[in-house]
Amino acid sequence: MKNLLILFSLMLSHQSLACNDWQKTDLRHYELQAVEIIKNWLDRLESKYQVDMNSVRNRSPRNTQSQTEMAAGILMCSQKVLEKGFNYQCTNSTEYTAITMPLFGREVKISDVGFWRLHHPAKVAVVLHESTHKCGTNDAIYFKDDERPRNHGFYGWATIASTYEVWALQGLCIPGQDCD
Repeated sequence: MKNLLILFSLMLSHQSLACNDWQKTDLRHYELQAVEIIKNWLDRLESKYQVDMNSVRNRSPRNTQSQTEMAAGILMCSQKVLEKGFNYQCTNSTEYTAITMPLFGREVKISDVGFWRLHHPAKVAVVLHESTHKCGTNDAIYFKDDERPRNHGFYGWATIASTYEVWALQGLCIPGQDCD
């Protein structure tokens, strides 16, 4: 509950401005690139990791038998979120790069200070990270650049938004199989 209050206060703090036209165009481009990345990952999850996509499609991501199936469900959900697109607000915050309320709404706040200084692949990774929050992931941990996804406390790797950000930068891998 405390984390939700902190998130809510961050969402309300800092002046939000409508992103300008070039920012909106770039952000939409990053969303569409993230969709293509997700499509490739879903193909790999099916072919290499033997995930039954039809079974995953018919269940909530949280009602799956394995973390790999849960990740596939979160990716399917994220793809839909990104295809619809976010409503972006640009801010002058130094407290975050991007932030969104989990599960509901379409608003994402982008920091003019942090986000636009990232290199291109990291911008796509951040947009993908935020999309997974709309599908039930959390920020239990932020993996560092040299880290690979893993469980954290009682949070499984599939439920941690940073997993998908790391995959966007380092490539898809499954903890316990080929990620360690």
